Amino acid sequence: VFSFIWFISVLFYFLKTQALDQSLINTENPLSAKVEFLPSNFSTEQIIELRAQLFLSDGYKTYFDKFKVSISETDGVDMGFGVSNLHIEPLVEFYDKFSKTTRKGMKGKATLTVAVKVPKVLPPSFYNGKANLVVKIHYQACTDTYCLFPQVFENKIPVFLNSAPSSQPISFFNL
Repeated sequence: VFSFIWFISVLFYFLKTQALDQSLINTENPLSAKVEFLPSNFSTEQIIELRAQLFLSDGYKTYFDKFKVSISETDGVDMGFGVSNLHIEPLVEFYDKFSKTTRKGMKGKATLTVAVKVPKVLPPSFYNGKANLVVKIHYQACTDTYCLFPQVFENKIPVFLNSAPSSQPISFFNL
């Protein structure tokens, strides 16, 4: 009888610990950001800059190669916004205990920038100020003891397009 009670109590403790750990993993999102388009009013076929001021909770680091930026309309429709390679400043190097290699990523505060090509054709709602774009920043964060599953930080940005095309050509590769 004693061994049965001991077994049940150990099993209960294990399940409770696993449930607690799993709930932390599923709800934790250590990244926050302030996201904006520069310029804030733009034209079709223009190259603009997406800038995000990133803030990562203490004790976390992110992997540069796990960052990805996507842009869609609020209903999830891909409008054809082209996104170039992203840049993060400052980019730091750190030893990763999990892969046992030196990796690049961010800690604390950083700025993410990416050049964005506005598509040639957009719905009328973009011209009357009633449109929003959803910017998603995909990333993976780790502490010294565990890694979170890949996360997504999502930000809705109201947009308003100029009616005239841009008079200044900007190279997609110079941003």
